[in-house]
Amino acid sequence: MGSGSSVADEVDLPFQRDELGYPTIHASSLKGAISSISIEATILAYYVFKLIT
Repeated sequence: MGSGSSVADEVDLPFQRDELGYPTIHASSLKGAISSISIEATILAYYVFKLIT
């Protein structure tokens, strides 16, 4: 999945844009970010709980 137009020696855009050129976040990207944070928080909570008990 690309977020911009890539040409030799140019950097791809750091964010996604819609067909009108406005910055946007696709639902699948947001879902993946939330899922990742949730998993990391669950693992952290597990180890903290193990340390204090």
